[in-house]
Amino acid sequence: MKRSLILATLVSAAWLTSASAWAAPIIVGSGGLQPVTTTDESFGPHWNGNSWDSNTGPCHLASLAQGTVCDWVGASPIVLSQTTSNPLSYLGQPDGSAVDAFYFDEGAAYTYEVTLVGEFSILNGSNEFGWYDLDTGERHALFAPEQTFDSVTTVALPATFGFYYFNTDFGQTYYTDSSLNDGAFFSDEFGGTPGQQFAYMTDGDQFWLGLEDLFGTLATPTCIPGSCSDYDYNDVIVAWKPISKVPEPGTTALLGLGLLGFAWVVRGRHRQS
Repeated sequence: MKRSLILATLVSAAWLTSASAWAAPIIVGSGGLQPVTTTDESFGPHWNGNSWDSNTGPCHLASLAQGTVCDWVGASPIVLSQTTSNPLSYLGQPDGSAVDAFYFDEGAAYTYEVTLVGEFSILNGSNEFGWYDLDTGERHALFAPEQTFDSVTTVALPATFGFYYFNTDFGQTYYTDSSLNDGAFFSDEFGGTPGQQFAYMTDGDQFWLGLEDLFGTLATPTCIPGSCSDYDYNDVIVAWKPISKVPEPGTTALLGLGLLGFAWVVRGRHRQS
C-alpha cells in the first residue's frame, strides 16, 4: 500500500506539472486587441488599405482571414486555406493606428505548427520569414523565398519571441518590434514612424500575422504621400498554433522519478510472487 501511494504521488505530480494548458499569447507592447468592425478599404484601421493585388474587392489581411476571395491581379481567385467564421480582433490602438513595437510572451516554451497560408506580392521570390530571439537578436528562418502557399513547419520557440521579415533583394530586415528596424519607410499620411510592417489578428483560437512588404520610397522611389504603400498586409501571411509544451528540466526529472517509482513497485510485486 505504501509503495502504491508513493507511485501514485510521483506519477500524479509529474502529470500535473507537464499537462498545464496553453494560454492565448500575451502581446507585450502599446495598444491592445481591437474588434474588426469594417473591411471597406478605408485605410482605417491601419491594415485596411485598398489592396493593389486584387480587382475583386477587399484583399487585405482581415478580409482574407474571413474568407474573402482575392483574384491576385487577374490570376485565379484565391481564398486562404485557413480562415475564420468567428469574430476577429487585431492588435492596434483604439483609433485604429498600428502598434509600433510588439513581441509575444507565452509564459512557457512551446512547439508550434506554423503555416505559410498566403503570399500576395510581386516580391514573393525574395521574402524570408522567421522568428528572432529577444535576448540575442539571433534570427531563425521559418520560410525561405522559394516556399509557397501551405508550406508547413514545426518549431520549438522560447517563452518570449518575435517575428521578422527579410527581403533578400533590398537587404532590409523588419521586426515586430519595429524599434529594431533598419529604417522607417512608412512616413506618408497613413503610416507612423517607425512604421509597423506587421499586423496581428486572432479569433481566440488561431493566430495570424500579415506583412506589408512595400517600403515607401525604397520600393517606390517616385511615390507621393498616400501612394507609397497599399497597406493591405497580405504580402506574407502566416498562421500558427501551439501543438505541445516543451518540457521544463524540472518536469522531465519529476516524470523520470515517477517512472522509476513505477518500476520499483512492479519489481517488488514480481519478487513477492
